[in-house]
Amino acid sequence: MNNLVLIRQTGAFFAYLLLQIFFFRYLELFGVAYCFLYVNFLLFLSVDTDNRVLLLVGFFVGFLIDGFDGTLGIHAFACVLIMYFRQFILNFLFDKNQVYTLSLSENGIIWYLQYTLTLTFIHHFTIFLLQQFNFSYFFDTLLKGVASAILTTFLGILIQYLFFSPLIKNTR
Repeated sequence: MNNLVLIRQTGAFFAYLLLQIFFFRYLELFGVAYCFLYVNFLLFLSVDTDNRVLLLVGFFVGFLIDGFDGTLGIHAFACVLIMYFRQFILNFLFDKNQVYTLSLSENGIIWYLQYTLTLTFIHHFTIFLLQQFNFSYFFDTLLKGVASAILTTFLGILIQYLFFSPLIKNTR
């Protein structure tokens, strides 16, 4: 990983963290859709990053969000979980011998939706399930997970088009 990529990822980390803490944590639609946009930082970490590092970064990011939300490890658990499943999803979506980058502009909207909706739903559903900690509200939790994953993915698409597509095109 070169220095430019490291600087971009560090900048993206702080941008997503600050946006989540000061804005997106208060975004709620109809009492069922919540936005955890910081997940996009985790989803678009470099492909060549070691899995152990991904798990540690996932824990660190989740731990920071837990610290600001007072959720006692729920975000940390959900982030580590999606970092664990990330490589399985990527292997399913890409040929194992193919060299690829994780971006909307490189892979298209269908790929982006498959990748982000899957992992975002796992993350959000895990958070809501751990918050409820009761299977009697399973369908309510499922609805919140689906609605929140759709909201987060939609906002992620907007951010990809507004901020990251020009960066990707200018580096080539």
